[in-house]
Amino acid sequence: MLNLTVLDLRPRWSIRQIHPQRGDYQTIDPGSEQRLALQASLPEPLESGSDLLKAFATVDPTNFRWLELPAFDEPMRRHRATPPGNALEEILLDLSEGHPRFRDMTRATRASSEWTAEEAEVQIRRR
Repeated sequence: MLNLTVLDLRPRWSIRQIHPQRGDYQTIDPGSEQRLALQASLPEPLESGSDLLKAFATVDPTNFRWLELPAFDEPMRRHRATPPGNALEEILLDLSEGHPRFRDMTRATRASSEWTAEEAEVQIRRR
């Protein structure tokens, strides 16, 4: 089984989790397929922009909400204070805080065996 999360990197520099809307991830069974219905929009006054959709599949349950950011002209929000549950969440927490919590050398895990990511860019133009 894999755990699926999709983030949207938006035109006004915000990052939002768009799938699943509730919870941190959706569990996908081997051999199954997940289709998402998406609706594009643009914030005023933009006439065009691009969204970068990033899909993450992980073996361990992983919370990617650490990466969510408001638009550049909106105030920052604090994320819920749950401690990291795995090595990938520790990296995400370090990125969200802007500084690493540790600098020790440790044995690296093979990322390809525990998680992977794919992306698609969507160009949007107002009619």
